[in-house]
Amino acid sequence: MPGIEISMPTISFSGTGAKWRFVSFGVSLLLGAGLYLAGTSPAFRAAPPQVIGNQRIPAEELGAVLGVGNAQIFTLVPSDLERRLRLNFPELLAARVTLALPNAIHIEIEERTPAVAWYQDGGYTWIDENGIAFRPRGAAEDVVAVQALNAPQPASATSSDPLTPLPYVSPDLIAAVRELAPHAPAGSSIIYDARYGLGWADSRGWQAFFGEQARDMPLRLRVYESMVEMVGEKGVRPAFISVQYPSAPYYRMSQ
Repeated sequence: MPGIEISMPTISFSGTGAKWRFVSFGVSLLLGAGLYLAGTSPAFRAAPPQVIGNQRIPAEELGAVLGVGNAQIFTLVPSDLERRLRLNFPELLAARVTLALPNAIHIEIEERTPAVAWYQDGGYTWIDENGIAFRPRGAAEDVVAVQALNAPQPASATSSDPLTPLPYVSPDLIAAVRELAPHAPAGSSIIYDARYGLGWADSRGWQAFFGEQARDMPLRLRVYESMVEMVGEKGVRPAFISVQYPSAPYYRMSQ
């Protein structure tokens, strides 16, 4: 049989390829135009932050620290903004920033609660239960005033969070202040001395010190009352009574 030749038609994609290149170029052009408009349109310019949870820090002050003024919402990173807030406001226990189109910034914060007003070297600061110091703002309830005669012992870090400030005093010292304060004589302020801890100036003419550990504070107070009775029975008036170590209390006479 004679051979049969079958020839296949040649299919060219050149026209289709050109068409897709044109479509790709058009899409790129549209994307570029969209990005340009998103980057320059006033509609996407960050609005003043909306703040919830703030009790003492004005929303305007938080917004000023963020410095997002004329920034486009697409250029902002929430974690960077949260870090900026935490570093500038040690009184913040937590801060969360969320963004929403077209230009909204939402800030949710939790402020520290002052436990102690620490007076030292002619000024004062607030300190929370974790020993973190921060700037006083307005008034606060249930804050115990402490008159520091000198700087406190250095405190160790109590949190693994790198944005948490180092404590100014140990949390245990703050707990001791709160434990001791209700027992201070009327009209007496809590005082602090780095050598002897916490105490007060007793109206009967002496200074009393109780250390700086919250543990065994009720025992120290009982020992102190026993010491007061003892010196009264002896008819002496000490200048100093220490129950820093309840197993070894002592008193000193004036020089």
